[in-house]
Amino acid sequence: MHNCTHTFLIRRGSCQQVVVICGRNTRLSESLLSRTWPFQMHVKGFVNNMSEYMAACDCVVSKAGPGTIAEAMICGVPVLLNGCIPCQEEGNIPFVINNRVGGYSEQPKIIASIISSWLAPENASELQLMSDRAMALGRPEATFHIVRDLAGMVNA
Repeated sequence: MHNCTHTFLIRRGSCQQVVVICGRNTRLSESLLSRTWPFQMHVKGFVNNMSEYMAACDCVVSKAGPGTIAEAMICGVPVLLNGCIPCQEEGNIPFVINNRVGGYSEQPKIIASIISSWLAPENASELQLMSDRAMALGRPEATFHIVRDLAGMVNA
């Protein structure tokens, strides 16, 4: 992530701010906080209000976790996947790519290039199309349907 952020800095153009949610990765958090950035850099550890960050962002860079992808789709946020847990999350990568709601790379320079391209003013319409496709895939009521179905199974 540190290399990706540095490369993005070089290619960023007119970036307003970057928010990095490090979760419990204190090493990454400390590394990013130790640097001086020429734009607003917000580094957070574990947060309980991820949905608010998702709602406020233009795109997400994350591993291919199903919860993050689902939340991004509900919020209509394009996702750039940068890794996965083998066997467990690999199937999520083609879902994102085939539905044209994001991309995949593990290479920091490529990640920075993709994000810079997505956020470039001349690509605003394509970013909006990705966002629209993501929103169409989102299933905000899915959790409630699962609970209802499970309750129905228990009561049957």
